[in-house]
Amino acid sequence: SCLLFPDFEILAKYKARVGLTNLTDEDFLQSDFIKTRTQKLITQTNQSLNHWEQIQKFHLTTTPISIKTGELTPSMKLRRNFVEEEFKEVIEGFYLDWWNLLMR
Repeated sequence: SCLLFPDFEILAKYKARVGLTNLTDEDFLQSDFIKTRTQKLITQTNQSLNHWEQIQKFHLTTTPISIKTGELTPSMKLRRNFVEEEFKEVIEGFYLDWWNLLMR
């Protein structure tokens, strides 16, 4: 499972290239178009990975991360503990189906 943090400057250019500038960033990231495109890229990436390394589920974040909001250090490293807490519900959702199957 993984959280994907888009670069919103590149996202704006991509929206223009595919003719979807009428959508907000959030709507675009939640659209079937971008979900399908992202899944295709993940499937291609997974082909070169071992099974235990492969991405099974993903979430595209809809808000930018930054030093100011606390997700990044001044040297641009991800603050994992902060991100884990901020996206706790999303991360737990990745494993909810598996947990429900286990508890049956």
